[in-house]
Amino acid sequence: MIVFYRFYFKNVVQEPDTISNTQTEKPVVHIFPYSATRISNFKKGEKVQMLCVIIRIPYLQALLGTEAENFNFLLNNYHHFLIEEILTDDIVRLVTEIIYSKRQEVLTDFNYRIVSLQLIFSLFKSLSKRDQIKFQKLNEGDIISIYKVKERLIHDLSQPVTIEELSKIAGMNINNMRKLFIQIFGMGIYDYFQKNRLLEAAKMLKNQKISVSEVGYLLGFENLSHFTRMFERYIGMKPKAYSMLN
Repeated sequence: MIVFYRFYFKNVVQEPDTISNTQTEKPVVHIFPYSATRISNFKKGEKVQMLCVIIRIPYLQALLGTEAENFNFLLNNYHHFLIEEILTDDIVRLVTEIIYSKRQEVLTDFNYRIVSLQLIFSLFKSLSKRDQIKFQKLNEGDIISIYKVKERLIHDLSQPVTIEELSKIAGMNINNMRKLFIQIFGMGIYDYFQKNRLLEAAKMLKNQKISVSEVGYLLGFENLSHFTRMFERYIGMKPKAYSMLN
């Protein structure tokens, strides 16, 4: 049996040189078997750019070589599953380049193949940071429930939600909810909330030109030193230094 996986990049790009100051869902990639059906919902009037890369698993294993064993959680998982990964800036730049680049007059297929390989490399570099866990087979109900949890988490990044409330939203027990959340998103519920919170902080510092203390306050951090520590942990530098890059 030859298995194909889809790498489905969404929420990825705005048109070049445009900036939005509103809080939006972070750009992500969905990875799932080619045979699976995924339905995406979009807001009325929303402009969306997406990119889908389809690849055979034996070909992907050959590309990864001896490091393929580090991705057994993905490569040896042929039943129904879904992985979502928040895209790094490098991946966003590559996807933007593919979507907005002018079609090459010569060697078109070769050019797309090279850029696609760069994209897959950057994606697997990001996926390599995931812990290897035993996957559970997912049904559509599981996926819907876990995405309700995600939507509640990112609805208001200034207010953490209790694990008990999330369990009620998911309609499942806390342990199972935590396992399935990690399986799909590659990190725990608290880490996912904080990562999105700090990515939003980075976006605000970059696009809105407001002070570090104001950004921390708007995102629910009562202590500036705590905000600084968390920002450095998730973004890789102190917020003041980050704001001066732009």
